[in-house]
Amino acid sequence: MTRVLFIVLLHDFLACFGHTYSFRELHVDGRRDGIGGDIDDKSFRILTKCFFNNAQYITLIYIVDNLQSEVVTDISTELTGFFHHRIQIPIKTFYELKDATTYNFNVPSDNRRDVLFITENINSLIQYLDKNQINITQWTATDNFFIIYIKSLKTRLYPNDYEVEYGELFQIIWTRYKILKVLILDNRRSSRFWHKTGTDIVTFNPFLKVGNIRGMVQLYSITDINIVCQRLDHLVDDLHGYPIGVTIFTAYPYAVPIRSKQMDSKSYGGVDGNSMNVAAQFMNFKPIIHRPKDKVKFGYKTEEGTYVGSIGDIVYGKSDIAFNSHYIRNYDNAEIQFVVPPVIYDAIVILVPKSQLIPRWMDLFECFSLTELFFLLGFYIISVCFSIFIKRYLGATINIYETVRIAVGILKMFLTIPIAGTKQLTSFSERIFVSSCLLVGVLIVTAIQVTLVTEISSPNYYPDINTLEQLEESGLPISTSYQNLVDIFNYSDSPIMTSLAKKVRLESNNYGIKERIAHKMDYAAVTTLSNAQHFLKRYTGPSDNPLLHAVRETPRGYFLSYVVPKHSPYVRHLNYVISVLIESGLVKKWNADQFWEHRLAVGHNHTRAEKSKLYAYSMNDLQTAFFVLASGLSCGVVAFIVEMMVAFKLFSWDG
Repeated sequence: MTRVLFIVLLHDFLACFGHTYSFRELHVDGRRDGIGGDIDDKSFRILTKCFFNNAQYITLIYIVDNLQSEVVTDISTELTGFFHHRIQIPIKTFYELKDATTYNFNVPSDNRRDVLFITENINSLIQYLDKNQINITQWTATDNFFIIYIKSLKTRLYPNDYEVEYGELFQIIWTRYKILKVLILDNRRSSRFWHKTGTDIVTFNPFLKVGNIRGMVQLYSITDINIVCQRLDHLVDDLHGYPIGVTIFTAYPYAVPIRSKQMDSKSYGGVDGNSMNVAAQFMNFKPIIHRPKDKVKFGYKTEEGTYVGSIGDIVYGKSDIAFNSHYIRNYDNAEIQFVVPPVIYDAIVILVPKSQLIPRWMDLFECFSLTELFFLLGFYIISVCFSIFIKRYLGATINIYETVRIAVGILKMFLTIPIAGTKQLTSFSERIFVSSCLLVGVLIVTAIQVTLVTEISSPNYYPDINTLEQLEESGLPISTSYQNLVDIFNYSDSPIMTSLAKKVRLESNNYGIKERIAHKMDYAAVTTLSNAQHFLKRYTGPSDNPLLHAVRETPRGYFLSYVVPKHSPYVRHLNYVISVLIESGLVKKWNADQFWEHRLAVGHNHTRAEKSKLYAYSMNDLQTAFFVLASGLSCGVVAFIVEMMVAFKLFSWDG
């Protein structure tokens, strides 16, 4: 809600009155008020509707040196009746009935209301603004100042005189409160505060330059009301190269420094860097880039109650915009707001040590899962039973020896081992069945060969940690280098989340923890999904095998956006720029470009490493095949010994 500060300045118009203070809320009944033709003028209605279109109520504040209650009452009645009947907005009134050197009232901040000041002269208003730094009435950058200045002297000011008359007030309002919409109605040529030929409109554009000084006082006539309203609504469309403080630092993958001799050393790419460049071009401002002096990146609230990092830069006015994507969350009630819509979404993941490689000799047992083995066994048993059924149907006698012979025959067909006795298949049904078994055997043997080759040629690992429950059972302490991620497990009361929350530790050395996870395997770390890909590629073993693993189950995720001070004058246009970038698909495009650039860089490094050191297969890579061969030979030897023993006994019995 845009708040409008409406100031009426009455110079040499009010006389002295007593020293009291009061607060009242004025309600106007259904009677027709005696509103003068000046206030009821059509152009005045257009101007007030232009400024007060978002207000739910108006607060009147009178600050005068010599007060006449009759005059205040008349003005209050006229303005109240006008706003109630013509604009349909209720009014609350504060007024100070004493010398305007001290101010005892404090107007509460409320983004639902607009504010109307009535004061005797410019100096009284400036003095009030100076004293207000102690009284702390929270005027914000989204407030608007509408000033009506009436002076009984019918003297005419030249354009340069307006700069002298109002320049100081304009500069105070802009530099102290960053308030953009400031308008003064100057009526020194008329006895009434609104006159078509005797009223001048004075505005201020803080972005235009007069010589070497920023800020230009501009003069309009009453007939230019529509132009004035339009220009005041579009002041931020063109900042005319105005310098704006920007906090941005290297944060992969969204803010990546561009290293090029043709470009500024402080240029950035990625989503954040490109968004900053487009916003600077679209709004025509000059970004004054700096990094947090305390060397804390994203920032947080310390135990002493102060803010550090980029959040501190925004809270304490060191920067106007933080162009690093921040998590959209509550930063301990910091006076900040986020650019909307969010730029991107990123999940929080946990990096853990990669599981150990399975020994080569165990590859054979990893070829098929238990379900697949049971399926093959069941299919084999059904085939044997079906063969026995056919034999019985054809009238053959089935005993234990015949059953074993059939089972061995089916097994040979499944393994594509040459079989004898196919000429004995006199039945057409037997031939079809045997043909089917031979075809199935070819498929099974081919699948086994492909699986064996795949298992032998690629590394196999023990099961990784892929759920938060498994992470809790592992007992690994969890580290993070960002204060804002310490509470990632605190959003749930489940026993697993509570246990994980107790294991989170704050560490300053982010890359040192990743090294420890990769090599010592005694820690876990919190990171984002976008950064996880970088770490997985960075930490690899001698054979390019990964040393880190990202847990598939994520504890939570955040939308990310840019940070500005609360009630920033630039936030509305930044919202528009970012929404256009998102809707046009440029944000996704920049994010994808950065991903592929990193992938190509990693691939280039790997190519160079492969050229420098070619890898050849060794006997160690084929040890599984030799284990299988040794097992087969051993079984064959055992079977041969058993056959010799059986044959020896049979011969001995015959003798």
